[in-house]
Amino acid sequence: MNPVQSAPKYRHVKANLGDVRNAQEEEFCGNTILTSKYTAWSFLPVNLYEQFSRAANLYFLFIAILQVTPGLSPTHWFTTVFPLMLVLGLNMVKELYDDSGRHASDRRVNTSPTSLLRNPDGAVAKVPWSQVQVGDVVQVFRDEEIPADMVFLSSSHPQSMAYVETANLDGETSLKLKTAYKRTSGCRAMLSDLSAHEGFAEGYLECELPNNHLYIFEANIVVPAEFADSSGEARREALTPDQLLLRGSTLRNVDWVVGMVAFTGKDTKVMMNMVPAPRKVSQLERHMNKLVIGVFAIMLAISAIFMVVHAVFTDNNRWYVSTDDTWPELASDSFAGMVVHFLRYVILLNQMIPISLYVTLEMVKVIQCIFLSCDRQMYCSENDVRFAVRTTTLNEELGQVEYMLTDKTGTLTQNLMSFVQCCVGTRKYGKFPNPPVRAGVDGPHTVCQDETLREMLKRAPDPETPCIEEAHQMYFHILLNNAVLPATVEGKLAYQSVSPEEEALVSAAADMGWRLLERDLERAKVEVNGATKEFPILAVLEFNSTRKRMSVIVRNPDTNEIQLFCKGADNVIMKLLEGADDPMTCEPVDDGEHEGAGAHGVATVHQVVQQAVQGYSSLGLRTLVLAQRVVSEEEYATWALKHHQASTALQNREQALDDVAEEIECKLELTGAVAVDDKLQEGVPDAIASLMKAGIRVWMLTGDKLETAVSIAKSCRLVEADAEILELAATALDDGPAPLDKALEDNKLMNMVIDGHCLRKALEDEVQEKFLNVCKLCKAVVCCRVSPLQKAQVTKLVKEKAGAVTLAIGDGANDVGMIKAAHIGVGVSGREGRQAVLASDYAVGQFRFLTRLLLVHGRWSYLRNKEVVMYAFYKNFAYCMGNVWIAFLSGFSSQPLYSAALIASFNVFWTSFPTIAYAAFEQDVPGNLAHDNPQLYQVTSREKELQFFGDVLGWLTMAIYHSVIIFFGVCFSMSDPSASITSSDGRIGGLWSTGVAVYTVVIIVANLKLAIRTVHW
Repeated sequence: MNPVQSAPKYRHVKANLGDVRNAQEEEFCGNTILTSKYTAWSFLPVNLYEQFSRAANLYFLFIAILQVTPGLSPTHWFTTVFPLMLVLGLNMVKELYDDSGRHASDRRVNTSPTSLLRNPDGAVAKVPWSQVQVGDVVQVFRDEEIPADMVFLSSSHPQSMAYVETANLDGETSLKLKTAYKRTSGCRAMLSDLSAHEGFAEGYLECELPNNHLYIFEANIVVPAEFADSSGEARREALTPDQLLLRGSTLRNVDWVVGMVAFTGKDTKVMMNMVPAPRKVSQLERHMNKLVIGVFAIMLAISAIFMVVHAVFTDNNRWYVSTDDTWPELASDSFAGMVVHFLRYVILLNQMIPISLYVTLEMVKVIQCIFLSCDRQMYCSENDVRFAVRTTTLNEELGQVEYMLTDKTGTLTQNLMSFVQCCVGTRKYGKFPNPPVRAGVDGPHTVCQDETLREMLKRAPDPETPCIEEAHQMYFHILLNNAVLPATVEGKLAYQSVSPEEEALVSAAADMGWRLLERDLERAKVEVNGATKEFPILAVLEFNSTRKRMSVIVRNPDTNEIQLFCKGADNVIMKLLEGADDPMTCEPVDDGEHEGAGAHGVATVHQVVQQAVQGYSSLGLRTLVLAQRVVSEEEYATWALKHHQASTALQNREQALDDVAEEIECKLELTGAVAVDDKLQEGVPDAIASLMKAGIRVWMLTGDKLETAVSIAKSCRLVEADAEILELAATALDDGPAPLDKALEDNKLMNMVIDGHCLRKALEDEVQEKFLNVCKLCKAVVCCRVSPLQKAQVTKLVKEKAGAVTLAIGDGANDVGMIKAAHIGVGVSGREGRQAVLASDYAVGQFRFLTRLLLVHGRWSYLRNKEVVMYAFYKNFAYCMGNVWIAFLSGFSSQPLYSAALIASFNVFWTSFPTIAYAAFEQDVPGNLAHDNPQLYQVTSREKELQFFGDVLGWLTMAIYHSVIIFFGVCFSMSDPSASITSSDGRIGGLWSTGVAVYTVVIIVANLKLAIRTVHW
């Protein structure tokens, strides 16, 4: 069958099922990848272009061009060309070394073998990855990597499932379950089997164009009309991300899989995600760039003044400095002659801007990063995680942090969940320690210690005892509505999930005798007190940050009814309940325990569950509300058709699925609520206390309920137990920013808690300025019920409007936005994958290591690197000012004081190595003293641009003063014949010997200056 005419926004692919590959309708790229930056031909021009994009290198290139102009330069071209070539050469060597590794990696990947099915009899051809084409049918074996993005056709698993590890893509080590396309799921690894399946050989793949969305795959298999159904029309069968095997993922737990290639090479999702992160520039580097411009202006001013003075001096009938008005000695009173003299002084004074500064800074930052990576005090032994440096440009920025924005779950807490209590109907279950402190200390899942609940779960449902039926429905909900993967490890049943909460709930259920045995896209097999039940899964409505809920639709094997189970945040689920508009539903009660659901009616169940959720949240527990309903056959049939249409849409499929889900997630009956404990990480309260003493404002951004967020904020000492809290929640800002205005009028130190709804109002353009001003009055800010986008927006607001250095830290994919938005992004290697680490500038094992990172290494790095910048300009000013002072003794004739060899070697040999040693090892105070006295951090964090340039002025003034003493002291001492150095023929030293003497003294003084300022020897 010939494919239908394709629209340009879709890709159509036919499977290569014979010896000869099909001529595809479109031209697709090959599977060869090229991650290297250069080729043999492009290296020199591309590298030089990039290096001369830096203003300093372009400046010195300009000077070098002037110097090689015949007769123009007062100094030899070698004085600038040699240092410039050395700087460029070092960078080239570094780039060559880095790119050679990329070339080797490309060769290794492109030549990796894979198995291609080309013959109908099942013969396998081993080919390199580079020869794989779109439409090829590829067989991948256990522990091999997937060579291209493939549609999953079949596997050795009886249910045609496969488990893949995506650590190379998103850093997550947890296995992902994949399921084969249903029409080919039973095939063997033979082309003849695939060809025999009706419609597959004649059909084609219709899918989205290449994009970088790892978790979205909008595609259909188009089955020809003659193989579809009685309608006489071609049928589109939806494919989901569960049927896509991504390039770079590794096959686990099955012997082999077979797939049809959809995307190759640079079109694969992993390659589309290889976009370099935006370069972050530190405040010190910004100040340094302004300093370079300022010094350049000073140099131009001196050159212009000396140009005018020289013209006046030579015009005063001084015959011994007259010229013949030929190149390059043009008449000094002519415009051309003045320009020539101006350029000569620009060349003579060009080293006021140190050419070695950028190279020196890069070298010392690399050394500092090595020391950071090797710091044993930032090694997390619990998780075997070393501190990781992912950028070398922000070391000194760590010493200037004023705002820290942190996630809660997995960052401040352990993300090791314990199921501790639940509310079923109007009854509450679960044990807390006595006296009532935070849960989780008596065992992993203290809800299992409730004997009443355990006994009810063991008994068969009884119509006369509704609470037993309610408890059973709750636990069926827990087992069926999740993304947990059961697996047998060393003969024992174990669970794995990307959601630690779901893993805790299912594990606790197993401890109570309710076990999830098997699960795929079509069924879930559970064991209840030794009896096995199999639930057909009709639909799964996935969780996302917009919906904030997850649902599953199953058929009950006992009653044959269609049931929908829905769980999510309480503020989301409560709106979906039957009678959600009834004020009774949303009105909490004040009493504690409630017995007998039937005694008070449905509204009472709503009230009790809501009261229970508030109580759990006040203890700092994470909560989920569960609801369900029975769906009629007619309603489901109508809805399933809409769901199929949405699932086969090739545009906005995710939004279409969300809209369809809302149609069936309604009129729910409340089942109850569960509470999960997530303990604080070790050392978090002390770390936050230290950071706040250091003058760092700590903001907590979390998606949890307000009560949970406040409880955690108090337990980690972010907010004091009796502190005054400005609470902005629900509709507080709906009528305008009056609460913000009142807070600004009061003008007193406080703490703020704001929820996502109010935050949306506070981030509006006309309100955000007031909101930020109120935040500046706050000791701590807690943002709860916030989305990942709002996290990034808050970070961007503080970064751009507060004028302060921000640091964002998180552990999950929902924290990536704020990590990238902040000046400094820190990822925590936690249980929510490694997306945050991969997007970060630095990675830590636990939150507590931030104190040493900032208070010790950050402070040291800023002081060291700032000193490197100051010292570089100091020594070059002290050295170059000799050429200024000699002008007063040489008729302002642009006569150099130093020889070419001395000029070329000053920065390269005589003053660079002490600078590097200082920047690598200097400690103004020992590390333990800086860590134990957080107030010392304010020495660097409070330093602003004005203070920086004030210090620059002091250093340059000192350099000028030293140069005056050195130059005139040397000239005076050498002008006395009795004291001067004489040659063997009795002549006294001239200009060059004076220059050597001045040069030597400058080197001694400059190095002594550095030695005097060194504290740690």
